[in-house]
Amino acid sequence: TIQQQKRKIARLQDVLSNLKNRYAKEDRRFKAENTELTDEFKRLTEQFKELQGKFHHFELADTRRYRDVWNMNEQEITELMRRVLQADKVIHEQQLGLNWYPPSEQIFSDGSENAQDQAGAAQDEEGGPFSTTQMDNDQVKRMLELLCNEANFLVEAKVQKLLDPLPVDEQNLLKIDSILKVLGIENAADVEKLLSYFLADADNHELIHPNDAIKAIKAFVEDHQRRDGQAKGKPRAATHAPEEQGAGTSKEEVEFWNRMSGIISDKTLRVWNALEKALQKYNELLRSRA
Repeated sequence: TIQQQKRKIARLQDVLSNLKNRYAKEDRRFKAENTELTDEFKRLTEQFKELQGKFHHFELADTRRYRDVWNMNEQEITELMRRVLQADKVIHEQQLGLNWYPPSEQIFSDGSENAQDQAGAAQDEEGGPFSTTQMDNDQVKRMLELLCNEANFLVEAKVQKLLDPLPVDEQNLLKIDSILKVLGIENAADVEKLLSYFLADADNHELIHPNDAIKAIKAFVEDHQRRDGQAKGKPRAATHAPEEQGAGTSKEEVEFWNRMSGIISDKTLRVWNALEKALQKYNELLRSRA
């Protein structure tokens, strides 16, 4: 009947009104929560950047201080070893009457130039299709813009929601940061390797077509995973730039101490000991005659 239909309409209107109120309440709550989470995300991002800057600053300062101390001690040890060699020359020529053959001056060099050449060659071998010398900041910027446009699917949905209220420039910056993390890019060397896959022509330095961006990303990820797999098989191989520098420094120090400890051989030490005993006996004989 008409009365039943009216009552039904009134009941449905009450339900609709309640649902609208619930929707408005939930919408306000979610907007407030979204704003709060956005502010928290910004704050944590700023803290992370600040902490990262401090870490980099202190890392450089500690490394510089360590190298200064090492260079000072290296010079002192080198001077002492030269004095030891001079004493060995005097012993051979004046006490033993033997010819003295000095070691090569190469023993006092650290071989850093060779190490740098080898490191540069290794970096070129690990690169992508083109050399890193062909890369510049403009190409990196255009590649990152291409990533932001074509690889937006790599940004998590939760992160995307947090980025929506932000300005476009800041959104793109955080998107790029999120994409690079997903791809496992942690330093400038990784960015250069990624850029090598986005170069269409080594001579003209032109980037690939946007339609080929996914293929380039896939090729980079596969190659990156292959290198990581090889690195796992070599525990001593370093995977990050600071670790590579530390490993190289440690190797350099070990080689230095090995060179210094090998300047005077065990045979020469036995000759010194025998000569010392003989001279002591000769000294005692002279004193007994005095």
